[in-house]
Amino acid sequence: MLSWILQITIISIILIFLVHHLIQFFRDTLTIPKIKDLVNTPTQKYENMFLAMNQNKSGSSFDETYKKSLLPQTFQSSQIDENEVLSMKNELKSYLKSQQLESTSSSIDELNSLSNLSQYTSSPFMKKKVKITELM
Repeated sequence: MLSWILQITIISIILIFLVHHLIQFFRDTLTIPKIKDLVNTPTQKYENMFLAMNQNKSGSSFDETYKKSLLPQTFQSSQIDENEVLSMKNELKSYLKSQQLESTSSSIDELNSLSNLSQYTSSPFMKKKVKITELM
C-alpha cells in the first residue's frame, strides 16, 4: 500500500514537471515577446512636435503642420483619382438607396403585423378594468 502511494506520487510529480517545462518551452519558442521602445519612440515624437513648432514660427499655422506630421509619410493625397472618387460616391449612393428600400419594406411588414396584433388585443378579457384595491 505504501509503495503504491509512493509510486503514484513520484509519477505525478514527474508528469507535472514535464508538462510545466513543455508549456514553458512552447511559450518561449512559439511566441514573439512584446518589446516596447521607451527610448526612441518618445524622442521621435518630441522631434516631430519641435519641428512642427519651428515651422509655426516660419509662417505656417501650428494646426496644419501638426496634422501633416500625424499623417503617414507614404500617403499622398494625389494618389486618389477623380474617377475613383466618383465611383466610390456612386457606390455609396446605391448602397444607401438599397438600405432605404429594405427599411421601407420592413417597416411595411411591421405595420401589417401590428394591425394583426390589434385584432387579438380586442378580446373581451382585455376590456375589463382592474382596480388597484381589488388586487390587494
